Amino acid sequence: MKKPIERTVIERLRASMRMAKVAEYRLGHDLGEKWAKRSAEASELQALEEFRDELEDQPQYDWDEFFEWDEPKVWGPDEDLFFAMHPEADKDRRAAEDFWECAAGDALRQSLYRGVFLKGFAEGAIAVWDSVQDKL
Repeated sequence: MKKPIERTVIERLRASMRMAKVAEYRLGHDLGEKWAKRSAEASELQALEEFRDELEDQPQYDWDEFFEWDEPKVWGPDEDLFFAMHPEADKDRRAAEDFWECAAGDALRQSLYRGVFLKGFAEGAIAVWDSVQDKL
């Protein structure tokens, strides 16, 4: 009799996780749009788009996989996104931290699904860039 109950619990928790991830993506997307519209430099947005395109051209490690890190790495996707936009920062963790504090505030730090949030942020910013770059 535990099997049906267990299945119900699993289904409910999966749905809960999906909803939380959708909410994280939307929050990231909204903050990415806001950042792009209010304070981003054209060079940052262009570099972010080029980074996405570069990942999409790779056969084994694409844009979606970039945000799904399972293994410990030297840099997190938040830092890698910043370094893609700011190669001059020379892998300065403090500079990346300062950027995210200004661009996302507490939202990134409090995120349960950091990769989902960051993907939303990047795609929100790129959407703004895509809508204006040909008018510049």
